[in-house]
Amino acid sequence: MGKNPRVLSAGKTKKEVIQNLWITILSGNTWQGEFINRKKNGDHFIERALIAPVFDNNKKITHFIAIKEDVTDKKRLEHDLVASEKKYRLLAEKLTDVVWVLNLNKQEFTYISSSVYGLRGYTAEEAMKQNLEESLTPESAARIVELTTERLNAFVNNENSKATYLDEVQQPCKNGTIIWVEVSTNFRYNEQREVEVVGVSRNIESRKRLEAEILNQNLLLAELNATKDKFFSIIAHDLRSPFSSLLGFSDQLVQNHKKYDDAKRERMLQIVNQSARNTFSLLDNLLTWARSQSGKIVPKKERIDLKISINKVIGLLNENAQNKQISIVNSIPDEVFIATDKNMLETVIRNLISNAIKFTPQKGEVTVSVAKQPSAYEISVSDTGTGMEKEVLETLFKIGSTKSLNGTDGERGTGLGLILCKEFVEKNGGTITVESVVEIGSTFKFSIPE
Repeated sequence: MGKNPRVLSAGKTKKEVIQNLWITILSGNTWQGEFINRKKNGDHFIERALIAPVFDNNKKITHFIAIKEDVTDKKRLEHDLVASEKKYRLLAEKLTDVVWVLNLNKQEFTYISSSVYGLRGYTAEEAMKQNLEESLTPESAARIVELTTERLNAFVNNENSKATYLDEVQQPCKNGTIIWVEVSTNFRYNEQREVEVVGVSRNIESRKRLEAEILNQNLLLAELNATKDKFFSIIAHDLRSPFSSLLGFSDQLVQNHKKYDDAKRERMLQIVNQSARNTFSLLDNLLTWARSQSGKIVPKKERIDLKISINKVIGLLNENAQNKQISIVNSIPDEVFIATDKNMLETVIRNLISNAIKFTPQKGEVTVSVAKQPSAYEISVSDTGTGMEKEVLETLFKIGSTKSLNGTDGERGTGLGLILCKEFVEKNGGTITVESVVEIGSTFKFSIPE
């Protein structure tokens, strides 16, 4: 009270501000702003003021009314916050990880550190023009949008929550590639009470590749264990059973051959012979499979006459078929030539026809045919056998899942033949499939590229 208004300047406020203040209020307008004032003890402080003129009846200014507030502490805090933000932004710019802020109210990025260029190939300005969905692959965007909605509700209900979330997402790069990124996020309110997501993104491509390699190694190890288990199962059970039959019937013949008539001796010899053939076939498959697993079998392609090769295999299996009165029909036309490994092809055909005979009842039929496809020959082996359920079909070509099933006359098998078929077909660049209907029959088809 009673002090000269020049004290407002305190010698620290810019002259332009003081001049503007007086021009404004003397012209009859209200002035609002900040200036540096001085306390009685000589200390300076920042003052925010609203100054308005007061008029008499003649509309002349008689005095001024001012509303003032000491904002020194507030301005100091703002200054510290700006300095702090600059410091953290400088730190963010030096990191290889990408620091970013997403304003959920505005649905836009308000800050992305320049390290985004090293991560995705975009400048910070380019990246900030993208919305959340554009910065992620469609699958990752759908998942993150759903998670953000859930987390936003949790934050609004408890804004003091310090929860940090960790996610793995895929992001598109400027060069068109897709990379895996680990994102750490938390929620906060900004000064305008808008919700922001503050995140740090880190490239984890190397880690994901390592994880994939470990997974592949584990799958390979599981397959090797299944192969080992199958091998010992065949030796312990499937190979032992026919030898038991051979020994049993041969012992009876040795001990009682004088007691048996010719017809009974012939039947027993036929059983011994068939058991020996089955055992030989099993051993042949087992040894071939073992060589295949060691990588010693490499396809040697040559031009072969398909019908002649299949007739050769049928000749080896005719006796098995005749014992069950099964007819084998070779419907391959003359002079169909294909380029493939002859031994592998004959092994595949032998196993498929042998399998068909095993699961076809008396007086059935097995047919071998071929169809020309645009870039391959498709060979089919069909039977009028028992067919297979869907559950059996799904495990036919899996080494650890195949089960030994008895044929229509009690013939035993290991499932190893089909595993071998798949390996040999694929080694020659083809594929193998099967169609089957219970009580109707099965058709195995495999392709041989031209």
